[in-house]
Order: sequence, then structure tokens, then C-alpha cells
Amino acid sequence: MDSALAICTENLTKHYGQTPGCRDVSMAVPAGQVFGFLGPNGAGKSTVVKVLAGLHAPTSGTATIFGHPAGSPAATRLLGFVPELFGLPGWPTAGELLRFYGNLNEMTGRELSARIDEVIERVGLPPSVRTQRIGTFSKGMRQRLCIATALLHRPRLLLLDEPTSALDPVGRREVRDLIILLRQERTTVLLNSHILSDVEMVADQVAIIRKGQIVMSGNPAALVAGNLSVMVQAEPFSPAVERALAVLGRVEPRGGGRALLHLNQPDDLGAVAPAIMASGSHLLELTPQRESLEDLFLGAIGEVKAGA
Repeated sequence: MDSALAICTENLTKHYGQTPGCRDVSMAVPAGQVFGFLGPNGAGKSTVVKVLAGLHAPTSGTATIFGHPAGSPAATRLLGFVPELFGLPGWPTAGELLRFYGNLNEMTGRELSARIDEVIERVGLPPSVRTQRIGTFSKGMRQRLCIATALLHRPRLLLLDEPTSALDPVGRREVRDLIILLRQERTTVLLNSHILSDVEMVADQVAIIRKGQIVMSGNPAALVAGNLSVMVQAEPFSPAVERALAVLGRVEPRGGGRALLHLNQPDDLGAVAPAIMASGSHLLELTPQRESLEDLFLGAIGEVKAGA
């Protein structure tokens, strides 16, 4: 059994006793895509990832990996997993650890030795780490090695749970470049990250989860394109002006007679100036602003950025 969908969940629900981890999560991730999974701390991201990795069984609903039930041997063979809290033993060398994981995946001999060298280079570690004990590694080096272990057996699906949390800007860029390369090789990547700019640069699709439920999903560029905001300044910025603008969208006062207007529809842009002038005020500024993925995310989870 196989499927064109790398990940498919239907009404996936996981409870920890009486505490819900996620509720009725349904999503479909086509093979070969980079899927950004976003949400605040405690929203349920890691719960979903752990169910997909086979570490937790769902309370109800289903989750499949290329058509195979999550947690089954067939599904496990197809995926690599980089957890948010990664623990690596300190006593072996990087080469010994990678050889151990290779043996678990029935890789041996020259094929395994060559693949170890390949993944060490691919994650940006120097060749010398092959004989270096892991206990001497920095946190960033450990994170890179964890990614290398997940890539060793050439998984068709890579689950990345906060893969750049310990990396500096150069390391973050290298991971982004690696994700793009994996997509070119038709490897599906689920990227769970708090660094929204990284997700925006690499993701084909995103889903935003809040309080255990998905509240928004789609192509990030298309989602952002559908949200147009306008910085306006009026003199005076009277209650009548605010009421008139509120008909067109959500008004976010910024002080000094200025407000950021989140339009209900992009086509309403042309009505902003007439609405202000009809309210008896002078229009001093009207600057359209496209929202970023961060703006979209904060709106979806019910947070508003403080304005300048």
C-alpha cells in the first residue's frame, strides 16, 4: 500500500488523561512538499508530530504515512524524525552513532560508510567529527548530528520539530538550504518551527494550530496576498473616522492620528479615502501594506503586534 499523500490525518485527536493535546486535526500533505506546521507553545504541534512518528497512539481519528498507519513498521521505515528535545549519548563518536543507526536500518559495509560521510557533509559538520566523541560537541553540533541520523537511511518523509533552535543565523540558513535541496530530491518535509521567516522562505503549504485545532491552512503566499492592510493618518482622527473605517475592516489605532486598517476585502482599498473625507477629516497618509506570515500567524492565534 502506498499513497500520493505523504501525510494524511483525519479527525486526529490525542488526550493525555483529561488534557487534550490535539483535537480533530485533519490535514493532507502531498509527497515532495515542504509543510510548515505553526502554533504557539502548547498549541499541539509536537503532539501531532509525535503521533506521526509513532511515539504516541491517537485517542481517536487516524494518521497515515504514505498510506500506512502511523507507528506501523512500514510507516516508520519511510520517515526520519528530529525531535525538539534531542538527547544523544556522549561516549560514542559521531561515526559510531551513525553506524549504529545505519545497522538498525539494515545498512552495512561500504554503502553505510559512504553514506555516513555524505550526511556529515550535508548537515555542515567537518569530516573530523566522525572520530570525535559526541560529549565534546556544542549544542549546535549535536543538533546537526541529530539531523544527520534522521537523513541516514534516505527517508521519504522528514519530520523536523524545531530543527534550528540551537543554531546561529549561518546554521539556520544552511538548514533552509538543506530543506530546499531535499524538496528537489522529492523528500517531503514537515517543518515545525517558531521562526516564521524560515518557514515563509521554504514552505509550500502551512497550517496554523491553536489550542489543539487547526485554524488556518494553505499556501503562505496566497494566504498573505489575501490580507491587505492600510496605514492611514487623518486630521482629526475623530470617532466618526474610526466608525467609518470599522465598516471596511479592523481598526488598530497607532496614535498621532494614525491607525492600521486591516481590510475585510482587498477591493475595499478604494473606499478608504472617501470614507475619511466623508467623515469631515483630512486624509494625510494612506499607505497599503501587505501582511507577513508573522502578521497572519498573530491574527490567527488571537494576538496583535504592538505598533510603532
